[in-house]
Parts: sequence; C-alpha cells; structure tokens
Amino acid sequence: MKALAVILAVASLIPSVAHGQADSSAVKQLEALRLCQGPGSQTLRNEEGLRVEKAKENFESLGFGGGYGAVFSFGDARVQEAELVGGVVRVQKDDDVQFGPILELHKFIKPLKSEQLVKVGNEWVLAAEMPGGCVPTGAVVKKVPLISMGPFVTLRLGSDEIVESFGGGLVFGFREAENDTSLNLGLALVWDPRVQVLGDGIKPNEPLPNGETEIRYRTTNKVGILAMFSVGW
Repeated sequence: MKALAVILAVASLIPSVAHGQADSSAVKQLEALRLCQGPGSQTLRNEEGLRVEKAKENFESLGFGGGYGAVFSFGDARVQEAELVGGVVRVQKDDDVQFGPILELHKFIKPLKSEQLVKVGNEWVLAAEMPGGCVPTGAVVKKVPLISMGPFVTLRLGSDEIVESFGGGLVFGFREAENDTSLNLGLALVWDPRVQVLGDGIKPNEPLPNGETEIRYRTTNKVGILAMFSVGW
C-alpha cells in the first residue's frame, strides 16, 4: 500500500514538472493581483470600475447637448432699426452679435487626456486608485478619456424663428471618469438664412441716395462664427 501511495504521489507531480514554467508564471501573476488588490485581497471599488467603463462607452458614442451660444456675423451689419436724423441714416439698433440657446449633436473621436482602467481579476479598477499605482504585469488596460475632441453640428434657436442659424465645427468635451455627462466648448461656422440689413445703396451715417425719402431694408443670408458651451449627455 505504501508503494502504491508513493507511485500515485510521483504521478501527480509529473504534470506540474511538465508545466513548471507555466505554473511559475501563473503564481507570479496571482501574486501581482494580490498585491494590486491590497491587504486581504479585498476588491477595490469594483462598482466604481463598472461605472467608469459604462461612462466611457457613453462618452465616446454619438451624443447630444444643450447650452448657449453667441454668433459673430461677417459682412453687412444686421440692422433692426434705423432712423433719418437731419437727412442722415442713423442705426438705432444693430445685432451683429447674437446670443441664444443651442442644441448640438457631437461625436468625440480624439482623446486629449485619459486615465487608465485596469482589469484586476474580473474587475475594472482605476489605475490611479491602485495601491502604490501598481499595475499587474500583462494586465488588460484601457484608456478612459477625460478630455476629448471631435466634430459637432448645431442649431441656434430663436424667438422669431425656431431655428435662427445652423452649422458645424469642432467641440471639446471635459468630464470626470465616472460621469458620462460632459461640459463641452465648441466653435462652428454657421449660416443664418434670414438677416435684415440696410437696402442696397443705403449706408449708415450717410445721406439717403438722391431721390429717396425713406430707409429701405432687405433680407439676406449671412455666415458667422458660433462660440458655444453645452452640457452633453
């Protein structure tokens, strides 16, 4: 019986010897995982890791935003009201810088600042929260963007017209790792299809053309630059 027990014990060691190198690597990996999991192999806020991973996916997907913007127009001045004073055209109210609420659709495609998310066992943990910044050798690591940039399209809403102007440009998004809601800052080239300006031949601070007695207006379209901020989701 003793001989049989010895034979069985030797036989059980054969796979370990054959795979000694693999076992040694596995032991080292387990030791690294224990080290990174902290005292008592306690898990590190895995719920937070899951929130971070979910927020990352939402942040990088197609998103919407709502906020406020200002349009700086090019070309002839927007004129809301003008009067004749001593035969000279005087603009009483212009509107070359227009403010209003905006809606936008964005897609962040270029991360500018990121944190690392490390897979420890079956759990995701922020690398910054690992004890001593430890990252296990061979661990799966993902980048979590905190600042990113990408294209966006926007509508500026108004009181007289539902859509005052629309266009597209470049937006920068800022967020925290656990939050898919972002603060966005953007610049866009926009087009306004209905703008009131002084009529042809009529210029501010000059007399009316010969033979005319009233100020004329015309409606045209204008191009401008929109500077905006929004909250994205």
